[in-house]
Amino acid sequence: MLKLYVCFFTLLFVGKIFASNIALSLPENLPDEVKNNIKAYLGELPDNPQSRVSFIYSAKNNTIKALQALGYYRAVVNTNLTKSEDDTPWKLAFAIQLKEVTLVNSIQVNIMGEAQNDKMFNSLTSNLAIKPQDRLHHGNYQKIKSEIIALALQRGYFDGFFETAQIAITPENTADISLTYKSGKRYKFGKIEFINNTVDQNFINKLVPFTYGDDYQVSILQQFQNNLEKTQYFSNIVIVPNQDDPSAAKDKLVPIQVTLKEAKKHYFDIGLGYATDTEFRISGGWRTPLVNKYGHRQETQIKYSKINPTGRFIYSIPIDGSLNNTIQLKLLLENNEYGDIDSNYWSSRISKIKVSDTVNSEYYIRFLHEEWDIDTIDDMADYFLLGYSWSNTRRDGSLIDPSDGFSQYYNIEATHTDISSETSFLKFYAHWRYIKTIKPKHRIVTRAEIGYTLLDSSNAEELSPSLRFFAGGDQSIRGFAYQSIGPTRQQINSKPGEDLVVGGNRLAVASIEYQYYFTPTIRGAIFADVGSSFDTGFQKKYSVGPGIHYISPIGAIKLDVGYSLSEENPSWRLHLNLGAEL
Repeated sequence: MLKLYVCFFTLLFVGKIFASNIALSLPENLPDEVKNNIKAYLGELPDNPQSRVSFIYSAKNNTIKALQALGYYRAVVNTNLTKSEDDTPWKLAFAIQLKEVTLVNSIQVNIMGEAQNDKMFNSLTSNLAIKPQDRLHHGNYQKIKSEIIALALQRGYFDGFFETAQIAITPENTADISLTYKSGKRYKFGKIEFINNTVDQNFINKLVPFTYGDDYQVSILQQFQNNLEKTQYFSNIVIVPNQDDPSAAKDKLVPIQVTLKEAKKHYFDIGLGYATDTEFRISGGWRTPLVNKYGHRQETQIKYSKINPTGRFIYSIPIDGSLNNTIQLKLLLENNEYGDIDSNYWSSRISKIKVSDTVNSEYYIRFLHEEWDIDTIDDMADYFLLGYSWSNTRRDGSLIDPSDGFSQYYNIEATHTDISSETSFLKFYAHWRYIKTIKPKHRIVTRAEIGYTLLDSSNAEELSPSLRFFAGGDQSIRGFAYQSIGPTRQQINSKPGEDLVVGGNRLAVASIEYQYYFTPTIRGAIFADVGSSFDTGFQKKYSVGPGIHYISPIGAIKLDVGYSLSEENPSWRLHLNLGAEL
């Protein structure tokens, strides 16, 4: 049918429609909207003599209905049929005078029953698709009726009906529209029945966003669905309001049936990646979304690269029935190169984490044991750290390549020698990233990060490398090697005259990048980065360079070339990175 309509429209536009036994001719000067509506009301052209007779008989009346639907109530329609003696199609020609269009004189929409005081209905009736002096359009009239019915079903007015629904055409060629909708009583949420639930019932009950007797709303059921999906405990979730239950009609209570299918017990994944900072890396993961019926979960991940191999184990315990509020136990083992320092450490942490749609917050206590080697001298330190972090991300457009967005992250940590830590300090770190599409194909990306550690200067060299600040790399100042920027000290047991980068207790980095989209998946970039890690005296490093990015299904693959302008002997450095920008 749709393909036939498309064909009709194409031929109507040039004035004639052909079928096996009839040809139609419409006036050339009719607006496309009118032609289209006539086509829809006429329907399929006949393909045999019997249906042709019926088609011709109703053609004029259907055309008048099509014109009235668009507000042309005074249109004049005449037809002229020319029969052929052979097998060629008969010809049916239309002469149409549209005349003046009918305007809306008044529109009255009355909501009766309990919905009369429902703010959602008040909002709907104050923003109607038709207003006085508008051209009468039956499509907009039907739209108003459909919106009222849809809202009633969404809000639990299942017994509602239109007592009055009419359009009255006046002798002055204006229209008075009258709609009266009787909503009846609003239904309430009834009992919930869970089918195939294998999780602790008290735990699952905490995910239900309504109680027995609350006003029925489809949006609340959607929230319930989202709460269950976020747990990742189930592979399939079906929530059905049973309006046909006898108690629904009698007590205005809608029972809810929830059918669950448990997800797989274990998930395993493996991945490969490359970045100039960490070189080639391989990763493997093991997740158990549901360790026990109380909603506990675990995640184990191992990442290996030549520069930065890591291992991580996380065990999460939901507090209030969802993963938005959890107690988390984490164990992290890592080998890393901080500047010219080789470090090995392990850290254990217990956290209280709260997550919303855009905001994450975490209070934690962690123990850090770190061993490192610098200039062939070994050292080690232990710390008990109290910390808090907060982050917020908002974005518009694609998750992989947002058109606009802003992310911010803050972290503060503190410790003291009185709780068996190597040194006493207070450390603060913040990171911001901002994306703005200034006009089609043109985008600006900026970022900044600052860090500050308050401690006795005499203890600065005792601070573990992972607690110091470094700059340089594809996520910092391009044109410089990964974590190659920071305070230095002269070598003692190695080559004299070459300084070692040991990191600092302060950090300041900023970047601005202009991006131009050649295609939706390929863009060019020009950037400038500036900043440094330092103890005292900010000696900035800066670089500029071009880049080319490919927006892949898993994130932007970015090839940037940085030029270290601030060096006595500037050089180019290639940076390759994969990932989202927020």
